[in-house]
Amino acid sequence: METINTLFGSGTDLNSLQMCLRAIAVFFLTLILIRFTGMRVFGIKTAFDTCIIIMLGAVLSRAVVGASPFIPTILASATLVIIHKIIARLSVSNQRISHMVKGKPLSIYKDGILNEKNLKRCSLSFGDVMEEVRLNANYNSLENIEEIFMERTGEISVIKKRKCKIRMVCFCCFTVFYPSPMLKMQEKPVPTLSHHVCPLLTQDSRYPFPDHSLFVPVH
Repeated sequence: METINTLFGSGTDLNSLQMCLRAIAVFFLTLILIRFTGMRVFGIKTAFDTCIIIMLGAVLSRAVVGASPFIPTILASATLVIIHKIIARLSVSNQRISHMVKGKPLSIYKDGILNEKNLKRCSLSFGDVMEEVRLNANYNSLENIEEIFMERTGEISVIKKRKCKIRMVCFCCFTVFYPSPMLKMQEKPVPTLSHHVCPLLTQDSRYPFPDHSLFVPVH
């Protein structure tokens, strides 16, 4: 115990070596706590995840400078991480808890109509929306935009209109009015008796005479 006090010191009266050793210890302890929490803390930056990052930084910094006792500060940080983990697990199975803790996305534009109510809730102006449209969709208007959301992370997502349906309809219309040459080659007429009885009645042997049904075989 005396060796630990000598290396890490106690109180705020710390020398350079003791503060450096505390910083190294807190660094690895913080890494362990964040790994226990999960990578979603940095991947999904909701208010729920940002809160644990800010509080961990505030609490663990006191352990480095000696403003609070070292061991109790580490235990308090571990408690925060455990609470975050429990609430995250509960929000996976309970949608209500998820909306309470993490929030839910808001639609701010749909089918050519801006949702003024949600714009005010998000503290966004029309210029802010158009800026995100230019950055995310590379459009300078809302004509080709289907819907815009304010996500739980605070980012704005833009959904473009689908053009595949229009292209499919155009392709179908083109194939109806302008059939493929391969289809024409496959639709060869069946030879009729008129071609054998009177070949001069047809100008082109590929097409039967219109009244070929009048010809009957002669025995």
